[in-house]
Amino acid sequence: MKGSKILFGSVFILLGVYIILNNIIEINLGRGILPIILSIILFGIYFKTKEKWLSTLGAFFLALGILQVIPNIPIIGNYLEDSILYLIIGILFLYYYHSRKKSVNLILGAILLWIGVGRVVASIPNLDEISWGISLVSLGLAFVTIYFVRLRQWTLIPAGVLIVLGVLDIINYYYDFRHGDMNITTVLLALLLIFFGISMIFDKNKSVNDENDAYEDEVVMDVEEEKENQ
Repeated sequence: MKGSKILFGSVFILLGVYIILNNIIEINLGRGILPIILSIILFGIYFKTKEKWLSTLGAFFLALGILQVIPNIPIIGNYLEDSILYLIIGILFLYYYHSRKKSVNLILGAILLWIGVGRVVASIPNLDEISWGISLVSLGLAFVTIYFVRLRQWTLIPAGVLIVLGVLDIINYYYDFRHGDMNITTVLLALLLIFFGISMIFDKNKSVNDENDAYEDEVVMDVEEEKENQ
């Protein structure tokens, strides 16, 4: 009974806040408010029954409501209109990763979320001209996020490459570094790619050598044990 009161109380508060805001700044949320209220009810039932399908359905209606609401909010809607879908789907994937621990949900969620963030930043006036560089940096930050969540070192390689590429693209837009007909930024980019390629090759060879050494040590230990037993 107490949980039901909290649930319906939250719905009434949400409706009241919407009515007040709509009278002050004329927010036209349209049909978006209904799916949001329905999602709150579904989540409330989920927390009482622990039926997973209720949380999935609640997340769907919440995403549907936000998609309808955000574009109609003054100022904010202008920045989020083109990116809200990426943000919502990314958050949903991360939510399911938190509950099911599947790596694919983490990877898709982080990438889509940061694509959405990048599109928001690129929609700021005067930043749309460097949108490509911002997109690259955003993708790099997605791999950084994956690293901090799962601690997989391989993610730092694409993260570093993408972030550096994005930063160089932004720098190249504002400052044209040239020596004659040669673009210095492009040369630095090429050298960076060569460096990463060489480091990956040597790192792979080192890993193979370490495995071979470990195998040889194990064989030697087995031979010594056989001699002692004899």
